[in-house]
Amino acid sequence: MADSDKKDPPLPAGQNLAEGSKPTPTQEENDLAAMGEHVIEKEPDGSPLDPGVPYPPDLPNPPEPSVPVIESISPTTGPLPDVTLQVDGSFGPDAVIVFDGAPQTTTLVASTRLTTSIVGFAGAAGSYGVLVRDAAGDSNVVQFTFTEPVEGAAAAGRRRR
Repeated sequence: MADSDKKDPPLPAGQNLAEGSKPTPTQEENDLAAMGEHVIEKEPDGSPLDPGVPYPPDLPNPPEPSVPVIESISPTTGPLPDVTLQVDGSFGPDAVIVFDGAPQTTTLVASTRLTTSIVGFAGAAGSYGVLVRDAAGDSNVVQFTFTEPVEGAAAAGRRRR
């Protein structure tokens, strides 16, 4: 008899298979698999899976994305009608600054910093809510105060150009 004709003897009852291997399925299991039926999984030693352990095992739920948080805005006040706001906190990559209820064109500088320019604001001097919105929801609201424009500042700026 040639060496290639020799077969390994069967494992004694109760002995584990090599790590990572599975027992040979029965003909019935093969027939069920061929018909698209669910095959009953077995432990490596051929015994049935423990019915008390869910299969596949329950995996933990992925963490919920956290809502954005505003830590500070800069500046907190400025003269009408234009201002560039810097908002610091923690935000998702799709974060948008919302000023007085209106989403603004927003630049994500970093996951902790956003900027927007509010140009030609038509509202009156006063406090307005600023929040950040992303896929996880809305942040806390902080206040920005528009003040009356400083007389002569705009005109002086135009003369210097």
